[in-house]
Amino acid sequence: MISEAARASGTEWAARSNEQGVEVDAILAHLREIGFSPMDCIRVIMNISGSPLAEATRIVHFSRAWPELSA
Repeated sequence: MISEAARASGTEWAARSNEQGVEVDAILAHLREIGFSPMDCIRVIMNISGSPLAEATRIVHFSRAWPELSA
């Protein structure tokens, strides 16, 4: 589990990266590397894209960063 400060920092980084056109899979891979869980990643996707929970869950579960979730 990551700290609130790390979660906030990662979310800010993800938002900036998304605005710069970085692929969602690359964002999710980085978040995973720094300790974000699938649920943390779902929250980030919801925050940076405005996606509803179901869509954010689908994005994370079928991403290259979390291949074991789609099995």
